[in-house]
Amino acid sequence: MKLAKERGFTTIQLMTSGNPLGDSSSLEKGMDYGLRNVAVPIYSCEPDLHDEIVGQPAHADLLRALEIVILHRLNLQVLKRFQ
Repeated sequence: MKLAKERGFTTIQLMTSGNPLGDSSSLEKGMDYGLRNVAVPIYSCEPDLHDEIVGQPAHADLLRALEIVILHRLNLQVLKRFQ
């Protein structure tokens, strides 16, 4: 994101599993560089199935990251892949 800002990009979209956004400081640093949009996939509403699909326990962390993104008023796109 830093490089994108240095190259003149004014709006950055991050497509992520959500795990890197688990704390506010990481998100705020990204916002300093121009992060305005976040896209995350949700593979199932059922935590166990979501975790099985992604191969690790991640559903709870993803929900926490979504809360943080919403609290920071970033644009959020949820890529639904429900099973």
